[in-house]
Amino acid sequence: MKKIVKVSGMMCAGCSGRLERALKATAGITAAEVSLAENTAYVETTLSDAELCARIAEIGFKAEEIIEK
Repeated sequence: MKKIVKVSGMMCAGCSGRLERALKATAGITAAEVSLAENTAYVETTLSDAELCARIAEIGFKAEEIIEK
């Protein structure tokens, strides 16, 4: 399922790059693209919203809102 996640806590390109790399390395996530300018992560995943929020928190950021596409 494709999801758009509003993410807070990203301050620079390094932050967004770290989040994108970590999401891509996560089991259950087949694709991820993070936009610092929009504070969003576009994710293709089989994870539940709660699992996705928990994973983003583990990486050091906060998922504010998840929109399913």
